[in-house]
Parts: sequence; C-alpha cells; structure tokens
Amino acid sequence: MDPQLQVGQGVNVMAKFSDYNGILNAQIFVNIGGMDSTLTINMVRGDSTFTAFIPDSLVKIENFIASVQRWIVFIMWHKVII
Repeated sequence: MDPQLQVGQGVNVMAKFSDYNGILNAQIFVNIGGMDSTLTINMVRGDSTFTAFIPDSLVKIENFIASVQRWIVFIMWHKVII
C-alpha cells in the first residue's frame, strides 16, 4: 500500500504472486471497519504483479482490512494411446 494513507485520497495496492503454472487473476477483499459486508475489487495483471486502486470514497477515518485472493491456472496433461 501507499506509505502514507491519507483520508479522502485513494490507495494503490500491489501484490506480487508467483506460481509454476501461472496466476489467472487476483482480487482484493476490503472490509471497512464497522461493516459486515466485504467489497471485492478485481486486480489488474502485469506479469507476476497485480495492482488495484481503492477509491477515495472507501478511505475514511474508520480502519479497513484488506486481503488478496489469487486464482492459479491449472494445466492438465492428457495422454491418448491409440
């Protein structure tokens, strides 16, 4: 995240993933303090780095918790013998 979190400004989030099979996509889950619901923001892929922007409307005085989920590409090999 940005080193200085300012109320009323958006936040850039970056996550770096690596997997032998590759990462298909990633999402960040944001839970704003005092709320039961979780917001899901898709992350933009750039090689092994994924980025997302949390808009300024979500950055308030209350704390928020963010976690990232990644989806791995699964490659299946099929051998056909005739």
